[in-house]
Amino acid sequence: MYLQFCPVGDLTVLMNPAASTPGTVRKPFILEEDLWDMFYCLSLAVSVMARGAEDAKSPAVLHGLDTSLELVPYDITVDNVLIGNRDPDHERYPILVMGDFESAAAEPKNASKGIQEEVRVRDAPGWTAPENKEGPIMRAPRKGTCSNIFQIGLLMHALIHCSVRYPAILPKHPWKPPFSDLRYTGKFTYGTDLFNTPWKDTYSATLRELVMHCLMYEPLHRVGVQELHPRVATGRRACREAKRDLKEFDKQANAL
Repeated sequence: MYLQFCPVGDLTVLMNPAASTPGTVRKPFILEEDLWDMFYCLSLAVSVMARGAEDAKSPAVLHGLDTSLELVPYDITVDNVLIGNRDPDHERYPILVMGDFESAAAEPKNASKGIQEEVRVRDAPGWTAPENKEGPIMRAPRKGTCSNIFQIGLLMHALIHCSVRYPAILPKHPWKPPFSDLRYTGKFTYGTDLFNTPWKDTYSATLRELVMHCLMYEPLHRVGVQELHPRVATGRRACREAKRDLKEFDKQANAL
């Protein structure tokens, strides 16, 4: 357990028009470059919870924990992600720090598949992964890192909207969007409002679709932890190279 002073507060500060991070002017939308930086921090947090290490390519280091279990906080929400200090890699928006593991549980890594398991009620309302609440039957209703990835997707969805209320009003029924990545085509996801204006004109398809890949209805259809961080790192790098040109950004991201 680590204690860290986070004087700015939590992510809700970025979603309150009356408040702003010190030294940062509050905009109607968060710039895509800054969203990628925050996504980068969150993807590292998911990797640490899943493997005990930030580097997805390194061997898992779980500090003596049972390697058949995965840590699931069940409470990854905007008010539980704190805004830390800046460093050379975080010159604009500060480092994001995940906190409040009171509801955390160790879930079996190889949960049974094909049957609806006991429903968890730990999650904060509106931030619950579909496998942890009553709903349509899933083919593989497993819990674990996939649940963390879904909640990271909800965080990014809320940051794109600059509103804490959007995760709670995500459509109850997922939809099959026209993904550019054929691996996800024909599969159900949430957050499909990101295909609409103004989001499609404000943010690249690379960012919007990756968020929706985190929000896939079936846990095993979501982007995996070892793929998530490299994809975020690629998008982050492409965004810095392409700046605000969305078409050029998608071109850069696909070329990397």
